[in-house]
Parts: sequence; C-alpha cells; structure tokens
Amino acid sequence: MTWFDALHGNATTSREVLATASASNSVAEKIVQSASEALESQVALLVNVLDPEAVVIAGGLGMINGPYWVHFIAFTRRHIWFELHRDLPILRAATGVDTGWIGVAAKAWREFPNGLNQSQALKSKT
Repeated sequence: MTWFDALHGNATTSREVLATASASNSVAEKIVQSASEALESQVALLVNVLDPEAVVIAGGLGMINGPYWVHFIAFTRRHIWFELHRDLPILRAATGVDTGWIGVAAKAWREFPNGLNQSQALKSKT
C-alpha cells in the first residue's frame, strides 16, 4: 500500500498520483510536492558539490511532463548556491526509463569484455 492509498484511495503508479494531483486533489498535490522537493534538494546538493556541466534526469518521474517537471526545475534551481550554475542545463535522458539498465549493461560490457565471471576477473587482476 502506498502513502497515497492510505490517505486517499487507489493508485498503482506514480502517473496515477500525478493525474490525481493535476485534478486538484489536495492529498495527491502534497505527495507530489513532497516527492519533488526531496529530489530537488538532492539534485541541487549534487550540483553544489560536484560542479557538473549539466544534469541528466532519468526514470519514470523524470520523463513526465506537466506540473511535476516544472516544479522540479524551478525549485532545483532555487537550491543551487552559485548563481552562475542556476542556469545549467537540466535535461531528460534520451534513453528514458531504461537509462539505468543501459548504464549497468555498458559497465558490465566494459568490465567483462570476454564474458568472464566476477571471480575469474578478480583472480586475473591479482
């Protein structure tokens, strides 16, 4: 059971909660705002610490248009300390919700190009 289900009713996906929030449901709006603020502050913290040239967002919520994305961009920029970085590009990953899996597969392909399993690779490095 999700937090939204406990407070309001049925929602099986984040898209359903976002749709309910867009329909001016106050519980759904608070949940979306809370989730957005948690991500915004962490992304801004990473920008403040790492000094990147751009931020790339992936995953289900990162691909959703509308109030969530607008709020996310505006408030992330508000939490960035250095004024020059507030305009840094915040982009959506071109590979969408599959970005994580693609990254893991690429890392494994680079680490184990000959199909070695992990124990064989560790032995060969020592």
